[in-house]
Amino acid sequence: MQTKHKINWRGYISITVVCLAITIYLLIDRNAFGQTEISETYKLICDAFFVPGIIFTCFGTLLAISNEGFFDIFTYSFRMMFDTFTKSKNFRSEYETYFDYTRRNRESNTNVKFALHVGLVFVAISIIFNLLFYATYVPEL
Repeated sequence: MQTKHKINWRGYISITVVCLAITIYLLIDRNAFGQTEISETYKLICDAFFVPGIIFTCFGTLLAISNEGFFDIFTYSFRMMFDTFTKSKNFRSEYETYFDYTRRNRESNTNVKFALHVGLVFVAISIIFNLLFYATYVPEL
């Protein structure tokens, strides 16, 4: 039986603020609001939304994969290897098995997909502005 996770509003808001800050910085840095052609403005807005969108989509995907337990074997084995060299000789009797370790991690997992969701929204906004760019772009001859 799966447990329902609460929506992490603080995570959504903080990631959205960071993405918007990166977007605004990129827009100001590239002088997007001083352009005379609308297609050039659409291109710069598309780029400004795509950069934080793809960064947080990749970051959110990595967090979601990690939260599902993909990297548990690596963390467990490195911890055991480190403890082998730092603890006493009978360290095996003091520690939990891999099965117990993964079960304990499943119980303490929280919903971390907010970075993935916000990143995908920013990529979707970028795609919309990309379509607007190609709808208004007239190549120079």
